[in-house]
Amino acid sequence: MLTLKPNTEYHEIHHPNTTAGSAARLRHGFPRLPVSRLSRYLISANTDASKPDTELEKQLQQSNHVHRIMKANPAHAGLTRWEKKEVLKSRVLPLAEDFGALRHTGPGTIHVDRKVTVSGKGSVRLDTPASLGKKNPTNRNYATPEIIRPLDREDLREYNRFSVWVYVDAPGVYLTFAGFTLYNEGEKIMPTPGRFEGQHFETVYPNKWQHIIWEIPDLYRDCVTGFSVNIMLAGAPAGASECMSLYIDDMRIEKVEAENSRGFDLRKDAMAYCHSGYKPGARKQALVQHVPERTFSLHDAATGQTVYQGMSFSRCR
Repeated sequence: MLTLKPNTEYHEIHHPNTTAGSAARLRHGFPRLPVSRLSRYLISANTDASKPDTELEKQLQQSNHVHRIMKANPAHAGLTRWEKKEVLKSRVLPLAEDFGALRHTGPGTIHVDRKVTVSGKGSVRLDTPASLGKKNPTNRNYATPEIIRPLDREDLREYNRFSVWVYVDAPGVYLTFAGFTLYNEGEKIMPTPGRFEGQHFETVYPNKWQHIIWEIPDLYRDCVTGFSVNIMLAGAPAGASECMSLYIDDMRIEKVEAENSRGFDLRKDAMAYCHSGYKPGARKQALVQHVPERTFSLHDAATGQTVYQGMSFSRCR
């Protein structure tokens, strides 16, 4: 039987309006699932693992079956998985310890702060007004003050992840945006002129440290001249402070097992399927890789009853 990981259940959600009667067919070397009137099915490596996914059922009910925004569970988020990755190699890019080497562009001033820190070595604090007298030519914000950690044209291809901690102090502001940039002057210039390649942006929430993880396996980094952190000055909403501070700490470059970013290779022990369900009469496909099994079974998640068994095969060209 199809086995991806011992004692692991893989859930397939079907549209509740599906109809019965269509047999499974095989195409392109992947298992096709039959059309069924049952709204929830379970593909499992263990035929005895027939418990329904109560958490998903709760999420569906709370969202009126995705007619409202489904509440996310951070335990299943990509960021949670990235946080748990084994770091194979790590190098600190000093900030407060090498303050004199840092560069600052845009409005505001930078300082070493020994009180607000996650590393215990002190953070670098950027104090800036929330707005200026005039917006920049794009009319998207007033400015993006930036703290740059320079490097001496280093070949960093052995590393594939950038990591830094940020903290925003902006009384009266619910959220803001921070940007992160890789500067490279080798085979290709980063960030790419006129484009966003080489840059990364995240929503940050005031009054808490936030860990930023940015995997960069596809970015040119053969001649790196620096990494930077910036904050977007979008102005202060009514009642908010006209001043804000950005703290950055514990900046690193790391080597991890990077996410798949090219082609359609699945990560280890993963199954690809349509999370939004399928239309009546549509092809039901689930894709797996690197498994020797040739058969699979489909179970009713509520009763555990086997409702379909089929064959799969690999296609190599």
